[in-house]
Amino acid sequence: MNRQKFVNKFMAAFFILVIIKVIGILAQLFHQSFWSVIGTLLIFAIIAFIIFAVLLQLEKKEKEKNQSAGRVANGGGNFYIETSLFDKIRNKYEELAQKYIDEKDYKRAAKVYINLLQDNYRGAKTLEDGEFYNEAAVIYLKKLKNKSEAANCYEKAKQYKKAIDLYKELEQKEKVGDLYREINDIKNANTY
Repeated sequence: MNRQKFVNKFMAAFFILVIIKVIGILAQLFHQSFWSVIGTLLIFAIIAFIIFAVLLQLEKKEKEKNQSAGRVANGGGNFYIETSLFDKIRNKYEELAQKYIDEKDYKRAAKVYINLLQDNYRGAKTLEDGEFYNEAAVIYLKKLKNKSEAANCYEKAKQYKKAIDLYKELEQKEKVGDLYREINDIKNANTY
């Protein structure tokens, strides 16, 4: 398969994925506020536009190459998307996340890390830095399977019962006892 066919097939697949993602975002209207969904949709539209622009440039570059090269045979016929394309997109996401952090919009920055960069740890850490401890704990627990960090976040959020349950699973008895003291449950505190 030559480069031109690959780019065309990739663009077709990209549009299908964009349509599916837009439908998914619009389905969030049942669970989230209208403006939250619109914000997510705008972020996605901007990112999709950037990717589309890069694909158009790639297609244009390939057409120019094919016209200038004439009918030169292609060596292996395989096409590998340059890593620079992915690096550019990744850097844009990184810049976007940093912009949100600078604006103290930690939830949006975490969404970029988790959904776009597939970096759950940095997303959870960003939420924790923004003092969204409950949300960070959920990420640590569900996506990263890190009970220790989740318990620590629940403790910071003053969700002592959840923290106690996790510390019990981790067999950190001293911590369990300290938290029972924190909620004035002396009987259980003395047990641990």
